[in-house]
Amino acid sequence: MQPVVTQFDIEVARCAECGWRAQARHPEQTSDALGAAVQIGPRALGLAAEMKHAWGVPYRKVTGILERGLGLRVSPGTLARAEQRLAAQAEPTSYHLLLALRESGVVHGDETGWKVAGEKAWLWVFTAEGVTVYTIDRRRSHEVAERILGTEFQGVLGCDCFLAYEPLSCRQQKCLGHLLRRCKEIQEEPRPAEAVRLSRQVAALLRGAITLWRRQEQMEAQRYARACERLEGALDRLLAQEPPDEAAARLVKLLRKQRQRLFTFLYMAGVEPTNNAAERAIRPAGSGAEDFGREPERAGGEGACRGDQLVADLSAARAGLPESGHHIAAQSPAASHSVGLAWSTLEGTTLVGLVAASSLPS
Repeated sequence: MQPVVTQFDIEVARCAECGWRAQARHPEQTSDALGAAVQIGPRALGLAAEMKHAWGVPYRKVTGILERGLGLRVSPGTLARAEQRLAAQAEPTSYHLLLALRESGVVHGDETGWKVAGEKAWLWVFTAEGVTVYTIDRRRSHEVAERILGTEFQGVLGCDCFLAYEPLSCRQQKCLGHLLRRCKEIQEEPRPAEAVRLSRQVAALLRGAITLWRRQEQMEAQRYARACERLEGALDRLLAQEPPDEAAARLVKLLRKQRQRLFTFLYMAGVEPTNNAAERAIRPAGSGAEDFGREPERAGGEGACRGDQLVADLSAARAGLPESGHHIAAQSPAASHSVGLAWSTLEGTTLVGLVAASSLPS
């Protein structure tokens, strides 16, 4: 496969009266550089960005693929700098993604460890029906969730029992999958019989709640309400116990603390008992964690090391967004300086993009 080389003859003029400089730009240009500058086209940049962020291929390996497969010789730093130039073009996408997320009735959130220029950071994901937003931040605190969801989020947040979600004012559904795993850990360790029995009772009750939730449409409303009431009472009786075992006591303490956030899914449509949606969303994004941030730093990308980037995907048909990433890559930059790290490409019918957090709506 041979690359297509395009020469752009650009006209540059200067006003004789005021000295204002005007420079033409072809729609397929990815940079305003002149002279002997060699630009990587928007399609190649879109492919490189998708390999890096959708498939988790580090830029040092992307450059090898481009050279051996397409005959394009490019350095990792060049690709990183090209991403930075796309940030301003992706800001409108960022804005609409965040608005869509904040208007969702149910959002699932999760976080995992990350590296930015070799320093510890966190990758957060917030996903709802039709939209997923990722943000990289050095903090693992509630301020990150508030920055994404806003302080007036009216939906339900599905999440685990991590402390960062506690201060949020929105209604929450704690992940029963995490709690079931804690019960299993107690059962598999050498614990007193009373502690094991309590963990089994808690696990059976949580599984019973999930089963009831799945059968809701098959039950009459009154029968379903009575079943929910029995579950609530059974949980309260379990939590009234004082287990002597340390691990079981910690489990009971956690359940007491999250008592009002355990069965939200039983009463609100669209809410799920587990946080599997966020865990599935964060898995592919986390595949590139080891390499993130080092190449942009070598390229002098100041914004890439601030930890304020967002990765987002949204249905292009619903959002009315560009048909492919190279369309964004080919647009004229709105500013000469880089704003974070940005890329956008179309994968099937889903628009995937890494966009600057400076476009967060207030």
